[in-house]
Amino acid sequence: MPNRMTQLSEVEYAYIAGIIDGEGCFSIKKNMTTAPHIRVTVGNTHEGIIDWLKDMIGGAKWITTYAEGVNRKTAYYFEMGGKALRFHLPFICPFLKIKKEQGKLALEFVSTLEAPSGRRKLSEQTRETRLNIEKEIKKLNKRGILV
Repeated sequence: MPNRMTQLSEVEYAYIAGIIDGEGCFSIKKNMTTAPHIRVTVGNTHEGIIDWLKDMIGGAKWITTYAEGVNRKTAYYFEMGGKALRFHLPFICPFLKIKKEQGKLALEFVSTLEAPSGRRKLSEQTRETRLNIEKEIKKLNKRGILV
């Protein structure tokens, strides 16, 4: 198992991009106590693929189960953001097909993240950039026909 900040092979990044294209979503998460942050989430009913993603590039895993008698499989989720996303996304993006635009926007968003040296108040320009990226990602993620 590689270190989560170890560059993978092109084949591995291409495979990860395929999973994100088919089962993933780029989104921006906000709450009242922290600055907005970008993440990629992948959901699947096959636990093995979620475990593989987590083993290869870090991130978090969670499980959704349903009450007995509900005709649904257990769903498994992978989520990655922060430093791991900043590290791996430039290698994943060239292989994205369906979510290439979201990937480009996510790259732009992670470029606004502060260096590990500490937190600083966001400039108005950075705040505006992040807001515009959030709007664009929401528009691209919207279901149905885009007008």
